[in-house]
Amino acid sequence: AESNENASVKLTECIAESTVIHDFCDDLTVVTNDFGGDSDSRGKSRHIAENHGVGADFVREMAALSRVPLMMEDLINARDHGVGPEFVKAMRELGYTDLALDDLVRLRDHGVSAEFVREQNAGPRGRLSVEALVRRRSLGR
Repeated sequence: AESNENASVKLTECIAESTVIHDFCDDLTVVTNDFGGDSDSRGKSRHIAENHGVGADFVREMAALSRVPLMMEDLINARDHGVGPEFVKAMRELGYTDLALDDLVRLRDHGVSAEFVREQNAGPRGRLSVEALVRRRSLGR
């Protein structure tokens, strides 16, 4: 747990100092401690991430949109479920500024798009919860 804590701190420092560079700065790859921490395993984790479409640009954009440190496993999961910077930005523009990555994944898994959210929130109830949006989408509304 301590190494993951250190990884989160390193990632936060890396972002704060704007040292996230195209080929994953060393501090950023430390976030992949869930895959192991030595240089060989960092290379493997980078390869795993890139196989899932999680490259440096994706990491940089998602980190810039996040208020909490992100683990590489979470970024891979988000990408695998269709959650990217565009979706995060669109949801923020609709007033959903504090959604956890798991909530965003859940919305995407149920086919909730930004347009659907906009339509659903246009009614008299105003901004609906994630649960209500998922329920409405599941019921075909």
